[in-house]
Amino acid sequence: MSQYQQLTQEKRYAIYVLLQEGKSHRRIAAQIGVHHSTVSREIKRNTRIRAYRHGVAQKLASERRAKVRCPTKLTAVNKLLIGGYLRKHWSPEQVSGRLKLEGSLSISHETIYKYIRQNIAEGGKLYKSIRRSKKYRKKRISVAQSAIANKISIEQRPSIVTEKSRIGDWELDTMVSRQHPSVLVTMVERKSKYTFIGWSESKHAAKVSRSIRFMFKYNKALHPMNKTSSGCSFILW
Repeated sequence: MSQYQQLTQEKRYAIYVLLQEGKSHRRIAAQIGVHHSTVSREIKRNTRIRAYRHGVAQKLASERRAKVRCPTKLTAVNKLLIGGYLRKHWSPEQVSGRLKLEGSLSISHETIYKYIRQNIAEGGKLYKSIRRSKKYRKKRISVAQSAIANKISIEQRPSIVTEKSRIGDWELDTMVSRQHPSVLVTMVERKSKYTFIGWSESKHAAKVSRSIRFMFKYNKALHPMNKTSSGCSFILW
């Protein structure tokens, strides 16, 4: 087994749940199929306010990956080479294929489109040489741009919540799929470690609130105040 593996969002969530159950780093590593040093490094790098939370960990990991810059293939020499073909009214797809066939440069047509956009921003006119226009992708919104308005930072929560000395403090999060609009709503009672998972039509506040009310109303097991021992209970519906 390799010493380090990239962790997925699902594995980060598993780490979070197993930590809540009091499992050791080695036990967690064995259950999710990675080296124990990977788990230790993950927890050390992404723990904030003395607690590891999978949502925060995923955000921090994504931000670190975004800062890593690969060497660009759009050097001055390559730009001249690509521009020569574009001025002959070749499409970026054709330019990419020809350069690979000649063995002179391995570059994707998406990178060539990126060069054309840069050229436009600098006042260039390469786009006029393209036979057909390409429907540009919608600009991706960063985590910072999509932040919730007027949200209250987790740092402002009462200190007694961090101490986990009382029953009734719930920690809520959502798991969103790229393929489906629906989400999983997770709730963890911080002291007893009771965990509940429910389904919501979307991540919008009204739908998530409805899911929470449903779980509290129809699942009697959601009341750990009547329990004398701690544990973890999962409900899927």
